[in-house]
Amino acid sequence: DTRNWLFVALLIATSGCELAGRASMAMIWHLPGHKTFASALVMAGGFASHLPPMFMIAFMDLTGLSLSSVLLAWVVLVMLAGVCFYSLTPTMAEYRAQAEKASGTALQPSKSMCRVLREGHATLWAHWRLNTLTVLVQAAAGSFLMTYASLLGDWGKVFLGSADAGKELGWMLNVFLCLTVFVVPVMAFVGDKLNRGTCVMLTSLVTLYAIMSIIIAVPTWPAQVVMCACHSVSGYIFTAFALKYAMAVFGPDSIGTTTGVMGLYATVVTVAQ
Repeated sequence: DTRNWLFVALLIATSGCELAGRASMAMIWHLPGHKTFASALVMAGGFASHLPPMFMIAFMDLTGLSLSSVLLAWVVLVMLAGVCFYSLTPTMAEYRAQAEKASGTALQPSKSMCRVLREGHATLWAHWRLNTLTVLVQAAAGSFLMTYASLLGDWGKVFLGSADAGKELGWMLNVFLCLTVFVVPVMAFVGDKLNRGTCVMLTSLVTLYAIMSIIIAVPTWPAQVVMCACHSVSGYIFTAFALKYAMAVFGPDSIGTTTGVMGLYATVVTVAQ
């Protein structure tokens, strides 16, 4: 049964997405005047991943091809994308040189993985109050968004009185997630141009969560459509904002390790909830 391999497939796909996201952090220091915009672009990959399945479904409906055939073609495209990614991603020497130039600090020599992890934990504990609060906020925000997305079927049935309403809400949520890939980077770019990138993102985030807390239980289609839109945009803004926070607190020397460790802690807290 192919369903037995679903966990393995999800693990490989998720790991590849995370590795690509960590590698794309190298571009942040190449845009020192647009850090908010760069953070939004780095996070765009995870949200843009909602686009291919929608195109795949439409392509299968149009051509009559099986899922196996479409996925085989997708593997070829992924391999080509990997070659492009390898060619475009800056080397470690280029990353270090540009990071030192952009941050104005000298980076330490390369270290072993165990030492990097130890120093990453030490960096987190050096600002443990602020980082603990950040992890708790990240976990709370993540659990709120994931709970709504995972219960859309029941949500549509209870609030909108239809078994198909949940499917329609899920489709709209995916559409809005795809649109955020274009909307949020534009917001971040405008914010950087105004020299108010952090202010624009934080104000937008607080406003969106305030709107969601009010309309989440309103049993009307317009309210739930707005809820889906706010859900999509706020999730994207939060991840971009968290990355910019990491840039400010951790610096180029340990940003990848410390954000990974902090994300792990946030995931554990989210699952525990």
